[in-house]
Amino acid sequence: MAAIYIEKKMHFEASHSLIDVNNPQNNEPRHSHLYSFTVRIKGGTDKGGMITNIRDVKRVLKKEIVDALNGRYLNDVFPEMNPTMENLAEFIYNSAKLIFPGVVRVQIWENEDSSAIYEEE
Repeated sequence: MAAIYIEKKMHFEASHSLIDVNNPQNNEPRHSHLYSFTVRIKGGTDKGGMITNIRDVKRVLKKEIVDALNGRYLNDVFPEMNPTMENLAEFIYNSAKLIFPGVVRVQIWENEDSSAIYEEE
């Protein structure tokens, strides 16, 4: 059975420090990334042939996620969470899912070679 998805890619710049709970000698000092993330939404199309208007997706993701994280020190934004790619993917997924119930997958890149994916199984 075929499925239809839309994806929207967004970007933000932020800094973080990482704590290696298994080996504290590997803790990473504060550093910055230009993050990119993609939100995938699954759904049926309306009479106009859209799952949802991609401009609305962009506007909401910017307001709810990008504006909240851009230029921030992520350890201050998430004091109870180690701001790893994996945890950020889960945060973005859960935030986007509250607004767009059809969200099924989030992928976040901290550079062009490294990403984490959070998706429904």
